[in-house]
Amino acid sequence: VSDTETLAKTYSKLGEEISGCVLPPLERFFIVGNEVAERAGHCYKKEAQNFNQALRDLGKRKTHAQGVIDSYFARAAKFDSKKGNMEKIRKEHMRAMECALQYKSQLASTNMHRIRYVQQELPSILNQFQSVEEMRINSLRQSFLSFATCLDGMASSFTKMAKDMRQVSTAIDEKKDLMNYVANLSARPDVEIPKVSYDLSKSIEELNNEAVRLQTESKGGLFNSTIEDIMALQRTTKPNLELPEILTTLIGKIEELGGFQLEGIFRKSANHTDLKALRAKIEANDYSMSGIKSAHVPAGMLKEWLRGLREVIVPDILYGQCVNLCKKIEKDGEFSSESKQDLMGLLEQLPAVNLAVLKALVRVVLLASHPVLVSKTKMTEKNMAIVFAPSILHNPSEDPTSMLQNTKYEIEFAVHCVAVLGDPMQEEVAKDVTRLASQEKPGSPMSSTSATSQTSSAVGLWETHIDPESGSRYFYNV
Repeated sequence: VSDTETLAKTYSKLGEEISGCVLPPLERFFIVGNEVAERAGHCYKKEAQNFNQALRDLGKRKTHAQGVIDSYFARAAKFDSKKGNMEKIRKEHMRAMECALQYKSQLASTNMHRIRYVQQELPSILNQFQSVEEMRINSLRQSFLSFATCLDGMASSFTKMAKDMRQVSTAIDEKKDLMNYVANLSARPDVEIPKVSYDLSKSIEELNNEAVRLQTESKGGLFNSTIEDIMALQRTTKPNLELPEILTTLIGKIEELGGFQLEGIFRKSANHTDLKALRAKIEANDYSMSGIKSAHVPAGMLKEWLRGLREVIVPDILYGQCVNLCKKIEKDGEFSSESKQDLMGLLEQLPAVNLAVLKALVRVVLLASHPVLVSKTKMTEKNMAIVFAPSILHNPSEDPTSMLQNTKYEIEFAVHCVAVLGDPMQEEVAKDVTRLASQEKPGSPMSSTSATSQTSSAVGLWETHIDPESGSRYFYNV
């Protein structure tokens, strides 16, 4: 009983010491800190309001003064000293000067608001916060010292207990102890977690495909949407693809089936039943292209997809500039370096994915119309431009006359795009053509790398030539 009473008194004294040496300093710190924060907030709010009001007043004064000055100079420019009233124009001059001086004065006043806040109010706030922080650190240090002194005066039994508690607390390692607990628990056979496997009726891929199909239908479908919407839906399941999957897959299938050695590719129609079946597969998110034997089918589907887009590759806002550039080239009689730079400037304004799609189509044009293969495809650069022009540049006007007059410029724009964008990829196209030409039997697939290539190679030693029969310009490595 005596020991218990002594220990109780010790605890009571300890509580009093803690209460006296720790809590009051902390309480004072919070009180002073809150007061400083309130003063700082009030000061900031007041000065910010004053400065913003000064800026608004200055803006009004500037607008008024500028109007008076512009009016004065306009009248002064038309003033005739023989017929005009000199006194009137002099008064307008004085009024303009007065407005300018008032604006200058208000400008100085506005700057004084800024200077006062930056050089006086803000440093004062920072000094107050620094004082509070110094007080907090010093108070904490003093509290630790007072608490240590308090412990030194306790009974030896309590001092030993405090020492033991320190040793126990030092031995505690929350991260290591928790890891050991988990490891030991996991090693016990009675808590072993059985292995489970995926047993749902639909796989993740099937669920994603269904989600893409539903979202595509809600957006108008792959064949009645925009390139931007198609890419947005595609990113949900295939975020690494930089081009619409339908585009790269169809182009790859055309190459695989020897389409770039096939007469009339993109000009001759495909079997309607085959086209309908392929479209149904693609709309169901099936890009396997199984069962297709003719390259005309993927070629026809590519045209159908492009012409079904709600927005063509070049935005309508750039249509006028594109047509005017083609008219300028026609007037100059040549596709000059300056015109090429102007065209590149227009193309750089396209959305990144639209430009990537255009480059993919340019590669298709270069393959089909290449001098080595054109004797087989019978598709010149101009023929290919006619095929893709409606999907590249479209007249937003519904005026029949405008549509008829600009058709040739839309085709020429496609031709010029092939010339500018095709230069950097000529070397890569030449390698693909060599591979195609060396195949004895059309239909042997090209490398998958070239089929889905989205990057350009370095420019080779290519020269410009003119086809004597069609007048079409093309590049050839001599």
